[in-house]
Amino acid sequence: MKFYAQLQLSLAAFAIVNARGPTVHRYSSTWSPSLLTEKSGKRSIIFDMDDTLYSKFDGLQSQLLDALLNYVGRKTGIYHENEEATPEMKQRAYYLMKDYYKTYGLTLKGLRVNNKNGVDFDDYDAFIKSELDYSNAQQIEGLVEMLKELKDNPRNQLAIMTNSCWLHVESTLMQLGIYDLFDHIFVADCHDHNMVSKPNPIVYSQVQHALGHANPRDCYFIDDNFSFVEAAQLVGWNAVWLNESAPQQDQVTPVEPEILQKGTVGHILQMREAFNELFSE
Repeated sequence: MKFYAQLQLSLAAFAIVNARGPTVHRYSSTWSPSLLTEKSGKRSIIFDMDDTLYSKFDGLQSQLLDALLNYVGRKTGIYHENEEATPEMKQRAYYLMKDYYKTYGLTLKGLRVNNKNGVDFDDYDAFIKSELDYSNAQQIEGLVEMLKELKDNPRNQLAIMTNSCWLHVESTLMQLGIYDLFDHIFVADCHDHNMVSKPNPIVYSQVQHALGHANPRDCYFIDDNFSFVEAAQLVGWNAVWLNESAPQQDQVTPVEPEILQKGTVGHILQMREAFNELFSE
């Protein structure tokens, strides 16, 4: 009886912890559409994370790419542990990393498919986290207030949709101080041999289904990757491209309206203009 009492207490504590934070989902390569049994009745505002919820100029993303390059170089034997990589070695690792990304959608998936010794995804996640200085990710002025304004509207729910794995996502959101502002977080499943990610249409369908939407127009999406935004638009979502390299201006700049009906913004706070209905209704 004592064991079952302790088990019940543990489960209760787990439920309390999850009730206070967002629900975490992992993309599934075996998912197939089914009847939508739970409809949220809300609008979902869906954010990418890296280079979207913090500025790409903060340097965290470049650190992440360097760490990934280091991991690819060592896992593929281009250079070895405790060996300083030469520029030629780094170039080889870089081209291999790009090839994996282009072929498989994720560098990590390419490593898994092509590395005869396999990849320990927990080791990968821990390695990437250990290589990053998360203090480089700085909270964008005005972002917390905008997220709270959106969340306070009972018609809205907030979600994150990222290709990153969980440890990196959790560490980043904690550093930014915005973890608890989201209702749902969707991440790549690093343990899935056939892992799927943006811009695969199945991922958008999974997210839409999990958020309780039969109508794709109830989904509002912002991402710094043009191809991911284009894929969202093609499945019917309201989508806007965050392009921090574009000149800063007060108004949203329309681009390719037949593809991106909501255009492009140079700063995340310009979501107010791109999705004004979320703030006025």
